[in-house]
Amino acid sequence: MNAHGLKPVHGAVVETCIYVCVAETTPDFDTFASAVQPFLAPHQLDNCKVAHESSIVEKDNWKLVFENNRECYPCEGSPPELLNSFVENHSVAGVADGNDPELTAFWDRCEAGGLPSRLLMAENGQFRMTRIQQSVR
Repeated sequence: MNAHGLKPVHGAVVETCIYVCVAETTPDFDTFASAVQPFLAPHQLDNCKVAHESSIVEKDNWKLVFENNRECYPCEGSPPELLNSFVENHSVAGVADGNDPELTAFWDRCEAGGLPSRLLMAENGQFRMTRIQQSVR
């Protein structure tokens, strides 16, 4: 490693998803792993195959797309073309009162089918997860 300038990193696998941490001291990962595992397990990712691929061509700098949209600090001000691949919903962001009947009905259907779905946020704010329904525009 030293001959090639590589530095050691911390890693973990949960349901075939690989998580990498480049910090010298890793934060608590077990809490996240325990929370995300039930969301991933029903999909049996170790048995998955690619069934369909699609591409969205966003005429912008790739780094700006991720910084300005995926991190979502200026989502509402983003060009509409960028929002084609991202749905803004304050209920799933954990910043609304959670009273979204359409979203609640979606979660109910998912959970009736064995898919954990409702918003789950770490007490310290380090992660959040939920299932969202993709809107058709």
